[in-house]
Amino acid sequence: MLKFKECSIRNYFGENFLTIKELTLEKSEVIQIVGRNNSGKSLFCDFILSHPNGFEDSFEILTEKPIIIKIGINDNLIDEISVLKNILIPFKRKSENLKSKIFDSVKIFNFEDIDNLYPKNMSFSDKKIIEIIRAVSRKPHLIIIDDFDLMFDEIKFIKVISLIENSLKSGTSFIFTAKNKIDRIPKTYKISNGFLVK
Repeated sequence: MLKFKECSIRNYFGENFLTIKELTLEKSEVIQIVGRNNSGKSLFCDFILSHPNGFEDSFEILTEKPIIIKIGINDNLIDEISVLKNILIPFKRKSENLKSKIFDSVKIFNFEDIDNLYPKNMSFSDKKIIEIIRAVSRKPHLIIIDDFDLMFDEIKFIKVISLIENSLKSGTSFIFTAKNKIDRIPKTYKISNGFLVK
């Protein structure tokens, strides 16, 4: 789905900050990028988002017109509209089949009456769950979740991983960033001393 080889990424001041020796992500695959704070994890995510057609010869996206979604720590829901309406925002056609699949997803997390549930009354982790449900419902090529290990307790984490693993069947790939290695994700890259390596 995407490939990096000897790619240098500049920081927001235009300085070379992170070098990716080699990285591949296949269709329906999950990888994690592990590194400390300010190591370049978020910079790496933003680089992919800002170069949807690849970057010179060192970064290729092997999908034409890819749909890429990023979920981060910042809130990305609208408090004044219901959870259901928040999930439906990206969809032009709001079919009953789509709504049925959304209801099936939210049931996993014991959310009830999402047409009358509002983000302002939800916890941080529950809001992130709704963002992930919205993202996987779109069946994009790639979902990037930045600081994934900071979002959920153990019980919610297991349910979210189950939802993500199920969405791999639709062809979506995932990149997680984390401070600490997530054991459920076998393919891991690490950032150390300005280099991203396997």
